[in-house]
Amino acid sequence: MAISLHEPPSAPAARDWRADLRALLSWRRVLNRARAVLRSALVTFVVLTVTLWLMPGVTSTDIVDTLGLVLLVAGVGAVLRPLLLVGIVALGGWGAMLLGIVAQIVVIVIALEIDPANRISGLPSLVLTAILAIVFAAIVDWMLDSGSDDTFVRESKRLMRGVRRRQARLAGGPLLTLRRPRPGSDPGLLMIQFDGLSEPVLRWAVRAGNLPTLGHWLRSGSHTMRGWHTGLPSTTPASQAGILHGATRQVPAFRWFEKDTGKLMVTNRPRDAAVLEPRLSDGRGLLRDGGVSIGNAFSGDAAVSLLTVSHAALPGRSARGWAAFMASPYGFTRALVLGVGEVITELHQARLQRRRNLQPRVSRSGSFLALRPASMLLRDVNVSLIAEQMARGAPAVYCDLVDYDEVAHHAGPARPESMRQLESLDRMLGVLERLAPEAAR
Repeated sequence: MAISLHEPPSAPAARDWRADLRALLSWRRVLNRARAVLRSALVTFVVLTVTLWLMPGVTSTDIVDTLGLVLLVAGVGAVLRPLLLVGIVALGGWGAMLLGIVAQIVVIVIALEIDPANRISGLPSLVLTAILAIVFAAIVDWMLDSGSDDTFVRESKRLMRGVRRRQARLAGGPLLTLRRPRPGSDPGLLMIQFDGLSEPVLRWAVRAGNLPTLGHWLRSGSHTMRGWHTGLPSTTPASQAGILHGATRQVPAFRWFEKDTGKLMVTNRPRDAAVLEPRLSDGRGLLRDGGVSIGNAFSGDAAVSLLTVSHAALPGRSARGWAAFMASPYGFTRALVLGVGEVITELHQARLQRRRNLQPRVSRSGSFLALRPASMLLRDVNVSLIAEQMARGAPAVYCDLVDYDEVAHHAGPARPESMRQLESLDRMLGVLERLAPEAAR
């Protein structure tokens, strides 16, 4: 599955700053921005009202005071979030993940501290109030979205425009680069792998209407579906070794014992994947010449590898998509809260299987309870990283999304919960399609 993107003209002179300014001040852009600000203010007001009501010892819940606190949160966020984002970018990796959580708490704590009403005092109470507010905000936003990805798309587009503006400044072009790129002659290629998904299940899901994005692509003729026999072993690492490096003989199974070295090789273990990749690579992988690998087992000789098992590292300082996701209220914090919901959903679905005595059935407890929300978090992170690379103008991006595979292994390939994960991946394809016009190719 691929999305074709287009490249803008290379000459900065072709851009007119007056046209950019008109685009910035167009009624549609102003209206959309005003709508987003109003929604954010309403959500903040509701969240703070509920949070303060739940906090013990808070005597004043005056509406005017709460509206003032909403303005304080907005003002503190406008000042601090850009500074915190710089810190997150500088830290990279685990530092970005930790600071991303702290950033949301810090904004609310400072706003509460300088609140003239002084309804919350003491650092522990301030932190607890901030955490509750963040959790409630994630739940309210999820309820307002009603299954849509509009907020996520808006945040991703903002990230992509920021990347384009920075690239324009570095290239000596105009600082105001706001319009969508014009189509060019060199397209980009985005390759998305739905891990563990078979062709018969995919065709059945499309015919059943469960995958509207893919169904539309197939009906319109922009994409076609073709079967492919994986051969043996039919595992993700072996398949990706063939797709990305054109070599599969070095991966005889998911795990195996090597007589020469006396070691057990496990392909999803970073240190073993790092040993295997030099055996696979001849320097002419699928992603050579500037390609990007995101969330794969091997790199395909990509110039940039993000969350790739064989490289065993979190995205570094240059990956602003990672930093932006961690710092955004609609990113890591929201994913953590919704991840708890995924755990509850999984417990309910596993219990339902036991009550119905569905056979065959495997255990869905233990580490799988952590894997399910983790795969959802990884999906959203991957889409943010893809958006950044699309804005940078990467010629080719290959990304593996594992949501369906993780659930299907435990629930069954065509069970309702597996189909639910497949539907969420189809929505991600719709998100990427909506982001394509913002790309640099």
